[in-house]
Amino acid sequence: MTMRIFRSARGCLATGVAAAVAAAALAAPAAVAQSDDAAPAAPKNIIVMIGDGMGYNHVDAANLFQHGETNWQIDVDPATETLEHQDQYGQLPSQVYETFDIQMGMSHHSLNSPVYNGDDAWSDFDWANIDPTDSAASGTSLATGVKTWNGFLGVDADETPVPNVAEAAADTGRSTGVVSSVPFGHATPAAWGSHVASRGANHEIAGQMINGPLDVIIGAGHPLYDDDAQPRDAEWVWLSEDQYNDLAGGATEMTFLDTNDELRAVAQGQEVPEQLFGLVPVAETLQFNRSSLEEAEPRRDNGREDGVPLEDGVPLPFEPAMNDV
Repeated sequence: MTMRIFRSARGCLATGVAAAVAAAALAAPAAVAQSDDAAPAAPKNIIVMIGDGMGYNHVDAANLFQHGETNWQIDVDPATETLEHQDQYGQLPSQVYETFDIQMGMSHHSLNSPVYNGDDAWSDFDWANIDPTDSAASGTSLATGVKTWNGFLGVDADETPVPNVAEAAADTGRSTGVVSSVPFGHATPAAWGSHVASRGANHEIAGQMINGPLDVIIGAGHPLYDDDAQPRDAEWVWLSEDQYNDLAGGATEMTFLDTNDELRAVAQGQEVPEQLFGLVPVAETLQFNRSSLEEAEPRRDNGREDGVPLEDGVPLPFEPAMNDV
């Protein structure tokens, strides 16, 4: 562990990604005292939660699991290719964010991919496999507002770097960061801290993130641990050996923490450093690739086996009710 300076009171922006999840937080400067009829103060922090691959059906899956209801389902008649919304379509919000006053959808497909068309997507389930958008192009669109090719990170179609929200926040004196449940340099978190024409340029991405404006970087990708958090021979996938040694040896501006106890203490607000590189002691994911989960949830190469439950008799948090989904 290398510990130096501690957190100041300036505003902060952080992004996080979980397994494909990413989050970003932006803090405004200190608010000035206001009268009761003045406009509300700007938020201290803004957190952007990015669910990798998440769409309305994923929200509905959570709704079904928790409450046995769906909100966004569409019925398709393959014979006539007609589409019908289910009764009360969009009128049965279940998740907290489905009741927010402001809700918007965002187009973040890649330049390789067709523009989303609901009729096409729902009348032909193979439509979604036509040049699907990858996390690099999608993350770049989310972070910069600029669409690009699959595999590109933080650059436009001509490979020209484009500024992202984290950089804009840093330019105004705010703190910024990314937090991920997958490797810190994976495409979604990397979209907020790098500019490369190949998402596979892991060491170049790591260098840009470490030496860029991000104040906090936390994620998996430890070279010395496997997916079960057990020691292994070094594998320099997400960091080069020199980059790892510089971080661990205190040769960068970032405090380096890579034990569960150290990271847990920071999460509890104990001795929070001004700049932090938190390398979780696991190879690729915080949970998904654990061998214990593989045994409990058999998978094919591309995911879980169809119809195989986690275990017999898994309780649901709601009383199951008949539904047509």
